[in-house]
Amino acid sequence: MGEYHHLRDWSDLEPNTRLLNMARIDPSESDAINMQMSTLHTNQERVKYILSVMRDDAVLLEPPGQTLKSLHYSELYQRTATQLFSDTNISRRLDRTIDAYTKSIVFALPQSQTLALGYANRSAALFTAGLYQDCLRDIERALLLPYPDNLKSKLYARQARCWMALRGDTNNYIDEISKALQNTAEHLDQLPESDATSLRMVIKILNDPEKMIPSKAVFKKWQAVDHMPRLADESTELKGVSSALKVQYNQQFGRHVIATRDIKSGEVIAVMKPYANYLLPEKRLTHCDYCLEQTWSSVPCDICCQVVYCNEDCKTKACNEYHDIECKAARRLIAQFMPYTTIFAMRLAIMAIKEAGSIRNLRKKVKALDKWKDPRTLGFTKGVLEMNYDSIYPSFQHCDKVSAKDHVHKALLTSFILIALAVKSDLFGKRFSSIREFYKDNDVTFIGGLLLKHHQIILTNMHP
Repeated sequence: MGEYHHLRDWSDLEPNTRLLNMARIDPSESDAINMQMSTLHTNQERVKYILSVMRDDAVLLEPPGQTLKSLHYSELYQRTATQLFSDTNISRRLDRTIDAYTKSIVFALPQSQTLALGYANRSAALFTAGLYQDCLRDIERALLLPYPDNLKSKLYARQARCWMALRGDTNNYIDEISKALQNTAEHLDQLPESDATSLRMVIKILNDPEKMIPSKAVFKKWQAVDHMPRLADESTELKGVSSALKVQYNQQFGRHVIATRDIKSGEVIAVMKPYANYLLPEKRLTHCDYCLEQTWSSVPCDICCQVVYCNEDCKTKACNEYHDIECKAARRLIAQFMPYTTIFAMRLAIMAIKEAGSIRNLRKKVKALDKWKDPRTLGFTKGVLEMNYDSIYPSFQHCDKVSAKDHVHKALLTSFILIALAVKSDLFGKRFSSIREFYKDNDVTFIGGLLLKHHQIILTNMHP
């Protein structure tokens, strides 16, 4: 018999051995599994086979180390941020301070006072950084939550100073400034006398607001979208691609793009929005998980601690398109040290199901794509290569060139995605009590086949 390893030992193992241990499959079976995998012809068959050799229901149990909302960690990061913020060289530590306050917000329970304090305290750091619009957003969020009345005067005073900074030499924001100063005065008697520094500052603002205009210039964020290049003439077949290019197919190169005319130096030939995207792990708390924009005044997911959004609009769109299903499943996969590409493969599957309306409809769509006769227009929608799942699915057509060992590796990763989706969501319409039920379920193995294909697509089509 082979040797099973504890979780702490997995990082030193060869990838397939590590995954076999996680799947409770004896590593001594590896050669036999590779041999059998080499005889299979479809991705659905490959995933079904791996699921069939996973026999221990322990794989359905919750893995340790999942990151959950936590008052303890929220307060811990809040204290860390406050210590950084009180440093005399705060200008050198503002990024770290804002990052620590963001972590406090991410770990805070929804609608809690801890969350309100996190927003309010981060607004102070954003104010110091000259990020006045971001500061105002955090102030508004704090005031919509159970923020302590005895601290509101300070918050309204900061709000007034933000509006004054944004006003500059214009007559803008007069009503906003007046309202903020009025609220500051109304809550002044609740500010404790023991907080003498804050009390003096608030009184100064009320007595002579013009002298309390921040001296730091407004920090202006680079708006990349506003400076996006434009196509002179879009192709009738390729969305976001210049008419200087067209799709062609031949036996030598397969489907490819050729020029229809001479292309000038510096000419824009494509401006395309990706069908799907996924943040690198190191950017998950500094950039919006939906639009990928850098954000300093982010809002967290109400359930998980994996993502932030630049505003409620992006948060709602992400939830509608994928995150409502992905959320808890991703948390489980992260605790199992799965690569981020695994979660991206899962996101693609969720988006495909939602786009189609159901797993049943998606199966019909995939069957139609598999039967498509013209390889040049494979995935086109009404004569156009749109940014939809139809255009993504055909992106990898060389499964026969992938080694059996690599198929095993990706099929094992896929199996853990399926388990996460089955135990953490209602995607398959029921909950599974045994791992043996998985390979017998046609919906599970169908989605498993797509997930395996997504791993193959990501390998050759994702740009980090």
